[in-house]
Amino acid sequence: MVKNKEKSQFYDLYMDFGNLRISMSSDPDEPYTYYQQYKGKIIGESESEEKTEIGEVKLAYFALAQALSNGLSELFVLDEISMDYEQYYEALYDLGTKEIKQSIVDEIGHNNGNLLIVEDIVVFPEFRGNSFGLLALRSIMEEFQTCCGYVMLKALPLQFEARKDKKWLEDMKMDEFPSGLRKATANLAKHYEKLGFKRIGKSDFYLFCNELPIPMPDELKDK
Repeated sequence: MVKNKEKSQFYDLYMDFGNLRISMSSDPDEPYTYYQQYKGKIIGESESEEKTEIGEVKLAYFALAQALSNGLSELFVLDEISMDYEQYYEALYDLGTKEIKQSIVDEIGHNNGNLLIVEDIVVFPEFRGNSFGLLALRSIMEEFQTCCGYVMLKALPLQFEARKDKKWLEDMKMDEFPSGLRKATANLAKHYEKLGFKRIGKSDFYLFCNELPIPMPDELKDK
């Protein structure tokens, strides 16, 4: 893929969460008390302070440890916010014991139950090929390292997401990516693994335990 915009043109890279959503609910029985949504822009800034939007991110943070201490189950909180999150619960928790799956504890690690779900990281077509997506994900992991035990995401290439409309897919030039689901998913998984994410069993979900060190930016460069 051609690198239309080189990383060196930017003096600084950052994410701007100008439309941050923080729940004002204080009701311990209200699931939204334990939920925060983050929608942000990935910004590149030149030495002349010219700002360029190069992508966007969407995150969901769940304070599940606090919810559990107040008598709410993790499944109740996730499911009440959106049924879409139930699949994350089923990948992470043992449905019988309601605890983190032992295989995850053994292979990936265990931390407090707070969970950050990375729903979307999109880099606009003209800025691809410079590891901006990985750098954004790494910064997210670092920012949330002290407040959440796990960072979780689903390795589903955006070009195969049913919730993305046709125009969006065309604007994002998703046809530049592999057209086969298996190959596209494998490529995406390799990127996540560079940051230390590990696959949960045979599912499409990948998990990072925040007790582990986060790879440095230089380690993310393509070989």
